[in-house]
Amino acid sequence: MPGFLNIESLATTESLVYVALGMAIVWALVMETSKSMIYRMLSKMTWWKERADQPTRSMMKNFGYPSQPTSTFPDAITEEMSRDFYAGLLCICGQHMLSALPMLPVLINGWENSSEVHRCCFILGTMSDVAFNIYDSVNSFIRTFLHSKFGRAPLPVDFFVVLCVLHHTTALVLVIPLNLRYPHRWEYHQLAFSLLMAASVCYLAGCYKFTLDVKGSRVDFFKYKLIVLFQLGVILYTRVYLWFPRSLSLRAYIRDKNDTSFFYGCTVMVTIFSVFNLILVADAVKAAVKWLPRSFPESKLERQETESLIEESSALDCPDPAAYTLRRMKARRRFKGAVHSVIASKRMAGSVTSDSSKKVQ
Repeated sequence: MPGFLNIESLATTESLVYVALGMAIVWALVMETSKSMIYRMLSKMTWWKERADQPTRSMMKNFGYPSQPTSTFPDAITEEMSRDFYAGLLCICGQHMLSALPMLPVLINGWENSSEVHRCCFILGTMSDVAFNIYDSVNSFIRTFLHSKFGRAPLPVDFFVVLCVLHHTTALVLVIPLNLRYPHRWEYHQLAFSLLMAASVCYLAGCYKFTLDVKGSRVDFFKYKLIVLFQLGVILYTRVYLWFPRSLSLRAYIRDKNDTSFFYGCTVMVTIFSVFNLILVADAVKAAVKWLPRSFPESKLERQETESLIEESSALDCPDPAAYTLRRMKARRRFKGAVHSVIASKRMAGSVTSDSSKKVQ
């Protein structure tokens, strides 16, 4: 057996960090090359401009891309930006699936009944996700804050906060400690595989959904509804049925081991992800309620309503929970700012009125 493919060689923080950095370089090359190829291919697809472009732009707005021109985005969201976003999303689907598949033998057989090669494959699968998060965080940081220096297409700050601060940090913080301390836990196996695979399958189905001619084809219309139902089922299964019992069980096990510092860290992450999962479930249910009762659009008005509903949808037919939270926080701040402005203007008006009264007297 090769020296690098054994549990002992993957049992230290230093070795896992080296693995993550090495795989991050590999994923950087694979992702950038694959995205460029898909980007060029999409320009030749008739369904792209006819059906998928506009829903993709609507999805991008959920992540902070502007609907109107700004200094950073002088043309707002262009077709090239939309195509790049869609191509990147397809690459992420593939990456998540390739990271999850090596975990399958351990998921099926359990840690104790798996060979050393299969155990190493599970560890490497989780580290593949960490590696992708490293690459994506660096790439997103450059495109958000240093895009002019490197000649890269810019990303909105909201997108960086949602993707790198609120999402990637979970894997970056938890996976290496879990691989060092609790790689044998069945809860970890189920959660790692299911969350990666569910994200890959749901977003891939969502990307395919954008290619359907919902307004002109009855078959495509019912395909769209089936995908909405499928996504709802996947989200309910992974984000509720699997997530809550397994995460709480793993948390209880860590507590019983008196691993206090890691227990508190897991508690914070489990709480955050539980809130996000509930938001995902609520929005998936909302999407199903909107789509499943609808009949095929016959009239011009019905087709316009269907088109509007499609443009409101993201690839999952629900906004990213972190993006949703961020927008709610921003809306709340804007509301508070408006209230303070009104109060200040009233005080100023009262002061002016008082001064005028004094002058009259």
